[in-house]
This record gives sequence, structure tokens and C-alpha cells, in this order.
Amino acid sequence: MPIFYITEQYENDKLQKLINLTRKLAGFEYTCYSKDKKRLGDSRKAFDYHYTLSASDFEKLQGGICWDYANYESTQLSGYKWKAFFFENVSPNGDPESTHTFILIYLNNKVYWIEASWKSNMGVYEFENEDNALSYITNKIKRTKTNFIVEYKPSSSLVGIGPSEFTDKMAYKPEYKYREISNPKGKRIIGFTVNQQGKVSEK
Repeated sequence: MPIFYITEQYENDKLQKLINLTRKLAGFEYTCYSKDKKRLGDSRKAFDYHYTLSASDFEKLQGGICWDYANYESTQLSGYKWKAFFFENVSPNGDPESTHTFILIYLNNKVYWIEASWKSNMGVYEFENEDNALSYITNKIKRTKTNFIVEYKPSSSLVGIGPSEFTDKMAYKPEYKYREISNPKGKRIIGFTVNQQGKVSEK
């Protein structure tokens, strides 16, 4: 059974489409690909050699990293108000340590986070406002004292490039301003899990 099952939300067509999209992508793999589309796995070393995928390649390969998931999701959200965000933890010497990209959707006076690449947190989450959403998500992914978040637009200029070029492009963007909330309120309205055979189930 899904968490916080709410019948009215399932009857909302636009929300149902978000749930369907997330369910579909939950079955895709989190993995890196080389410039020639060779699967590299999901190790930290593999990440250094990943080249971002076009939406069509991502769907064909049924896998990628969070940058690729967000790029694909952006192509599926015609008719929605949404924003894409890039978050980065920075090491003490100033190097990128870990990153995450995600999309927020603004619907019915609520904010929704759809997550499929971060496999332990797959699902659709609902928040009262953007401040709660961003605080909730960044609190989950902060690993270092130095970190930042920016809004960006997925585009063809971010396809076919490596991690250094991608993170450099993000580093030049202005930090996104929002009100940080120490105890943000949000709920997962549906979660997903994948078994060893690749079958997606609700949890």
C-alpha cells in the first residue's frame, strides 16, 4: 500500500500523470554512460566519465544519472509549471563532492517533488509551499558545511557534456534564494520500490 493514500489526489488527472511518470522512471537504472553510450555502472569513478544523455537516448537506454532524469522529466511536463534545481555539496578544498538534480512541480496550490533517480527516496512528495519543499530536500542531501543550490533550465547545451563542464555551468549561476525551514513539512503521497527483476511496486 502506498504511504498517505489520498483518493482525491489520484482522481486529479495532472497529479496522476506525475505519479505515472515517476512510476515509469522508477524502473530505469541509475548508471553512468560514456560518450559513446557504453554503460559504466554507478561507482564514483564511473561518474567522472559520464556524459549527459539526450531525452531520447535516456529513454532508449532506460538509465542515466540524476542530471539525465531531470532532463527527461522536463520534456514530459508540458502544461505544468515547474522548476529544475541543481544542488552541490562542496569539499573543504572547494571541489564538488556530490550533486543532485530534481524538479518541483507547482500544481493546485501545492508543490510536488517527483523523485526516481535517488532510488532510496523514489516517489511523489507533496508540500504546502516551495520553502518547505526545498528545505525538506536539501536537508536530506546535505553532506558538507559548504553547499549551494541553483535553478537551471534543462537544455540541449547540457547534453553530451562531462561532469566538470556540467558543474562549471551550474557554478556560474546565482544561488537560489528561499527561506530555510529547520523542520520542514512534507509527505510522500506514494513511494516506489524495485525488485531484483526490475519490477516496480508501490510501498
